Amino acid sequence: MMAVAKQPDAGELLRRSILHRLDISKWLSDTTGIKLDGWQKNVVMDKHRRVGVVAPRQAGKSFTVGSLLAHTALFGKDPMGGCTTSIIV
Repeated sequence: MMAVAKQPDAGELLRRSILHRLDISKWLSDTTGIKLDGWQKNVVMDKHRRVGVVAPRQAGKSFTVGSLLAHTALFGKDPMGGCTTSIIV
């Protein structure tokens, strides 16, 4: 017999949605199972408009920026809402 997963209630979905909006690394680990390194968390949580990263090849720079772009596209730049974000690729 197949087990049926319990669906989260509305309060749990709201709590998770707020948490994911505020914490990019939590959103990423919950949706993809990928945990960010410390420097990657610093980059995605930085509030400055421009951030410089010095890292070796294959360190995850493109993945980090792509994750930040995906989160911005889904949730917006301002955690409390009220901004318009344009992403040009």
